[in-house]
Amino acid sequence: YLKGRGLSPEMEIGYNPSTGVRTSSGQYWGKLKQCITFPLKDQAGNITSLYGRRITESNGYNIEYGRHYYSENRKGLYPSYPSQDTQTLIITEAIIDAASLIQIAELKDTSILAAYGTNGLSTEHKRAITAWSNPSEINATKEKEIIFFFDGDQAGKEGAVKYAEELAGQGIKISIVATPQGEDINSLWLNYGKEAILQLIEERQPCEILATQITQGKPINKSFSSTEDFSIEEKGSVQTGHPPKVGRSALSQQLNTTT
Repeated sequence: YLKGRGLSPEMEIGYNPSTGVRTSSGQYWGKLKQCITFPLKDQAGNITSLYGRRITESNGYNIEYGRHYYSENRKGLYPSYPSQDTQTLIITEAIIDAASLIQIAELKDTSILAAYGTNGLSTEHKRAITAWSNPSEINATKEKEIIFFFDGDQAGKEGAVKYAEELAGQGIKISIVATPQGEDINSLWLNYGKEAILQLIEERQPCEILATQITQGKPINKSFSSTEDFSIEEKGSVQTGHPPKVGRSALSQQLNTTT
């Protein structure tokens, strides 16, 4: 499953195969049965709870496949609290999207933080972001920036704008990536590789511009060429070696060079 999502099995990812596990401290992980699990951490880097994604069928049906679960009394952030020494913070819509970005070496000096869905920027998230945005003595002269990189659907656009507006006024720059329609970070990672993701980040726009476009009902999705900007070898060449989930011709029409 991890290889199919372009994620390295060597990352901090676990799997709970059983129907339920009760730990020595009395915690019950029944909700995380047959889930790959990701650790949620506190400010000190301690694992405080888990996020799970169901990857097997239930009773012969796939009704629960792909559903999201959390252990009891969810606390902590993924992959960690943002480092105050970084100048840029990318906020993704989902944990698997954040895990995809972690693997891009060019983003090693960028903090990455996963929201828990379009309505999942919690109080803990906001406290961590506020703490990160306060300038340290070393970087006090440099402007920090938050980049929202949510899914390319209506909910993702509106969620990014909503949270961008909520976080405005903290003395930091806030931008939004115009994710292609119907795509998310992980699908871009699988189908087009890191070059497409880095280009979309480079083409991010101030949140004020995208908020106005959404209000006026204008399309905001940026795009890139599948033939001019990237070679055929680069497309679908994520470490997995698996072919893209979406046909190249169909996706090429969706991601052309005009906006």
